[in-house]
Amino acid sequence: MRAYLAETAETAERTAEACAADIARAAEVLVNALLDGGKVLLCGNGGSAADSQHLAAEFVSALTRDRVRPAIPAIALTTDTSILTAIA
Repeated sequence: MRAYLAETAETAERTAEACAADIARAAEVLVNALLDGGKVLLCGNGGSAADSQHLAAEFVSALTRDRVRPAIPAIALTTDTSILTAIA
């Protein structure tokens, strides 16, 4: 277990080092889009589809009463099964 957790921490650190600038730029684009009245569109495949739905819920609602904030407009594109199955 310790080895697994250490490896996970090392992977997170390497990812942060390698991707920090790209992540900051993506955050900047997202914030600017929201400030301009846009919304977050999320998608995923398989388990990542569930992740996109969870993240959309986190944006729309803080999912806790400890953090009060306005909703952030977000839609998980994976939730419309009629469209998904029609296209597929």
